[in-house]
Amino acid sequence: LLGAAWQNGMVPVSLNALMRAIELNGVEPEKNKLAFAWGRLAIADPEKLKEAVGELGKDSGDESLDDVVKRRAEFLTDYQNEALADRYRKLVQDVEKADCAAAGAGQFADAVARSYFKLLSYKDEYEVARLHTQTGFLEKVKRDFGSKARIRFHLAPPILNSGTDSRGRPRKKEFGGWMIPVFRILASLRGIRGSTLDVFGYTAERRMERSLIREFESNVERLLKNLTAENISEATDVVKLYMDVRGYGPVKDQAVSDVRAKVDTYAIMQV
Repeated sequence: LLGAAWQNGMVPVSLNALMRAIELNGVEPEKNKLAFAWGRLAIADPEKLKEAVGELGKDSGDESLDDVVKRRAEFLTDYQNEALADRYRKLVQDVEKADCAAAGAGQFADAVARSYFKLLSYKDEYEVARLHTQTGFLEKVKRDFGSKARIRFHLAPPILNSGTDSRGRPRKKEFGGWMIPVFRILASLRGIRGSTLDVFGYTAERRMERSLIREFESNVERLLKNLTAENISEATDVVKLYMDVRGYGPVKDQAVSDVRAKVDTYAIMQV
């Protein structure tokens, strides 16, 4: 982001000064310089960036479906519990069988595995807490900035709604280091996500996220009933649309509306 901002003329500091600052900071300077360069390239030559990212992505394309599912199932176990991981595996296994029966090459099953995972692992209050306390984040902060580093969190919890910013997104508030023990408690409660005990689950955004998961599952089942060698490519395009669901607040609401509208335009969804 800093590289992109500098390339756009928004950072009134010389390139040499920025590079020296990265070196003096002493935290993986070469990686940070490379990240800065990628940001500059994103502004200076977007097409070149797409080309470069495409080349880098070729290696990940060799990942087998089993590897894709295994890695994501392990994440879902940490994200919530083994039951959620089993739910994920079950649907993907059903899709894989149908993909094979329709003489597909595995792209449909791969698309379902990736899109379904994205919807299941939405970032809520429990996940924010887990990421801060159970993934080595705090340890890395202490290692990089010292044990006395002051930590501040900028959050927009729905139960403490403070309005929206100029772009219509929930306005964030600053919280101090006292949030760390709160995060630890929240992370330990992630198993109640989506249950009647989940106080955060009653907000409109969380209800929407859960309904989107059920909608996706229903649509996949619908696609499986009519899956053939002739329409499997179209079915793959449909499930890939759900990868466009991102952001939070009104940004996510708009993304979901756009995805749903596009899904409805496919002929295979009219059957």
